[in-house]
Amino acid sequence: ILAARTSIIESIDRRDRTRLRRIRLKELQYRQSRLLVAIKLGSTVSRWFDETEPVLERRRLDLYATRIQRQWKRRAFLRTAEEARQTQKKLRKIGWRLRLWLRCGRRRIHAQLLRKFFKDFSIQQLD
Repeated sequence: ILAARTSIIESIDRRDRTRLRRIRLKELQYRQSRLLVAIKLGSTVSRWFDETEPVLERRRLDLYATRIQRQWKRRAFLRTAEEARQTQKKLRKIGWRLRLWLRCGRRRIHAQLLRKFFKDFSIQQLD
């Protein structure tokens, strides 16, 4: 009886150890799979950062270039506006003379056209 009882107890102990071993093995496998996922994720993310570093640098350079262009355009606009103000100031003083000269020039050109027409027409009348 004692031997049977001992063998039953050993059998129960063996089953418990086997069960505990299986549980530990499952926990180990779960930890290993989580670790592999973390390694894969780390590998992917580090590669992503390596690939995006030039992109980020290019974006940063584009931002600097945009700022420089904006400042340059603003200065150019202010310079052009000041030149336009100065030109308008000068034109206000002499504008009437320029308009008169333009009208006279147009009249002169039209008068020359009329003279040429009459000259050609009078020559045709004589022929």
